[in-house]
Amino acid sequence: MFNIKTSRDFYKKLLEDFADLQDNPTSARIAINCSITAYHMHEWIWGDWLKSDHGTWRILGIRDKVTFINWLDSSAPYFQLMQDICNGSKHFDRRTSQQTKVAGAFDSAAFDRSAFDTQRLEIEVQQDDLKAWIAAEIVIESVVQFWRDFLLKHSPFKDNMPTARVHFTDFKS
Repeated sequence: MFNIKTSRDFYKKLLEDFADLQDNPTSARIAINCSITAYHMHEWIWGDWLKSDHGTWRILGIRDKVTFINWLDSSAPYFQLMQDICNGSKHFDRRTSQQTKVAGAFDSAAFDRSAFDTQRLEIEVQQDDLKAWIAAEIVIESVVQFWRDFLLKHSPFKDNMPTARVHFTDFKS
């Protein structure tokens, strides 16, 4: 597709999309585009090399594309949310639209630390038994980081990973 022919190329697109989101964290267009790319990474990985990499299948405990997706749903933080955003943007799903919002200084969360931000995109996430609103940039970043770590561990190009002007948050602190 154009000049994107491998999962490595598609991952570079994901990094560039995420860098754009970091530059423009209030752009719904960029957030949706980045979410779509983050979700579809699994298709590019599967089609490019994982469908025939039986060694990685054994490591992950998968046997086909369906079990790979099931593994992602249980292993990748917010992977399912990326699918929800992807499908919601394609099919005009009001339910998904209600799981996202733009928050500003006079939002109902006025005593939140973000209350004085001019505006930010947020995604509703399930945390244990509670629902919470988290900045879209943080949710999407966790999926981008998941793909980075997955590719570094399993991909045939782990020694030649693409780079972009992305600044990752250290979530482990």
